[in-house]
Amino acid sequence: MDQIEVIVVDQSGKTAGVVARIRRMVHDGTLREGDPLPSTRALAAELGVARGTVVAAYDQLDGEGWIRTRHGAVARVVASAGTGGVANVGGRGGAVGDLLPASDPGATAMATARVIDCRPGVPAVTAIAQRDWRAAWRAAADAPLRNAVADPLGTVELRAQVVAQLGLSRGFAPSVDRVLLTAGTSEALSLVTEALRVHLGRTPVFAVEDPGYRTGQRAVLSAGGTVVGIPLDDDGMDLDA
Repeated sequence: MDQIEVIVVDQSGKTAGVVARIRRMVHDGTLREGDPLPSTRALAAELGVARGTVVAAYDQLDGEGWIRTRHGAVARVVASAGTGGVANVGGRGGAVGDLLPASDPGATAMATARVIDCRPGVPAVTAIAQRDWRAAWRAAADAPLRNAVADPLGTVELRAQVVAQLGLSRGFAPSVDRVLLTAGTSEALSLVTEALRVHLGRTPVFAVEDPGYRTGQRAVLSAGGTVVGIPLDDDGMDLDA
């Protein structure tokens, strides 16, 4: 515990101060992978801050991949000097760094700063506030379970939020009962294809960019639609074609 020095910060920045200090200690090698951290109660007493401040700091560091906390167990460091925290601690967030030799942390840091991974299916998790994300999960887990059949259109609360977002981003706001939630683009395209097939009484034909979104095209085909590829020019889809 004596390694974690007293942190002098204003009242609003105590949690940030604890987080920043532990991060620095991992970077400079004072704390190494596997090292145990003091209990939240003990560290709070040592630093003269509320225990909740240390709990919040540990929670944030856990979410960022610097430490691992587990109920009833000692919190331990899982990052090591030069790793940059979450980029090298499991998961898919470090995909860009994995493209470079592990023996050159400087090159890894440089590539992480300059390279944007545009591969589909790999979300930009660093853009998500870990603390808010974890809080949302806790709130969802604490909500009472509903003993009822789910609405096939999706939960009313989420559809209401979609309507609000459409009003802000697209300039129109349909009624909540006209919003249908799907598991993704493929399911949406499948439902549209099936609905058109029934409504038209024939096989619907879809004009799609070629090359284009292959997964979406497969969804249309599997739902009984026909796909016609339209070539692209410098301005996008060739509408004359």
